[in-house]
Amino acid sequence: MRGSTELSRSNRRRPLRYASNMSSQRSVQGVVRGRVQGVAYRASFQRLARSLGLTGWVRNQPDGSVAFLVQGELEDVQAMLSWAEQGPALARVDGVETTAVSHQADLGVFEILY
Repeated sequence: MRGSTELSRSNRRRPLRYASNMSSQRSVQGVVRGRVQGVAYRASFQRLARSLGLTGWVRNQPDGSVAFLVQGELEDVQAMLSWAEQGPALARVDGVETTAVSHQADLGVFEILY
């Protein structure tokens, strides 16, 4: 009986570790509003995203905002979102709206979409 209790405890731990590893990945889509076009926002966003090892994209929107999708480790995504609230030196960010989305496995290197 003792052996079966130890076995069931170790079986419970394996899925938790696996779930913990999976939950460290985040996918977030968002929109940045303010003076964010014509100030190197997309290029700066891409540079930081690549340095953090994130995948996804960033693009200008017709209404003057910038849309993005970032995927990666939780801490790296959080760092990217913190930066997005400030942007590059010439930008004026009025707000960042974000939504958690499903992981998209087909994304490669972080890119600027046109």
